[in-house]
Amino acid sequence: ALTGEKVIFENTVNDKNNRVINMQITFVPEIKQNKVKGIYTLGLDITELKRKEQALKDREVLLNTITDNVQALIAIVNKNFEYIFVNKKAEEYFGKANHEIIGKNSSEIIGSEAFERGFPYMVKAMNGETVTFENHYPDKNGLIQFMQIYLAPFFQNNEITGAIQLCINITKIKQAELLIQQQNQELVKLNADKDRFI
Repeated sequence: ALTGEKVIFENTVNDKNNRVINMQITFVPEIKQNKVKGIYTLGLDITELKRKEQALKDREVLLNTITDNVQALIAIVNKNFEYIFVNKKAEEYFGKANHEIIGKNSSEIIGSEAFERGFPYMVKAMNGETVTFENHYPDKNGLIQFMQIYLAPFFQNNEITGAIQLCINITKIKQAELLIQQQNQELVKLNADKDRFI
């Protein structure tokens, strides 16, 4: 401030009850005839603002911890079907870093065929419905994986701005179903063959 420039900084002080108060302090120089003649000081108590900022940071850490440790792919797409959020499982599944997915259209990440299969459900979610469906698309190694997908509308300021996706890999279940189906077909064939011999 003594050089003629306004200075803003944050500091902590103790009040009369020895509680820590966060302050934003502003020094504004009083300039007369191109010389600093004095300094105006403004102190603003920003303790509540700092508390809310910390609570928001803590909540973000908590949500990231939860979403990154759930055994499912979690993503949010906007109304243009562009990713605005993906969890670590989605990054691992597609073999791409967060910044390589965010902003990309869903069809670029899961493939146009899988996107077309899921499109009607996405539209329903963006119209306020919660829907469930199955789809399949390749993982980072190009292997087709079957997914149970839950979609729900994503709200911001009481307006639907996209859809939340929770995708659970059900490939092993699908493989088991296929194996049971094949075994049932073999049993039917064996029974038919047995009946011909009897």
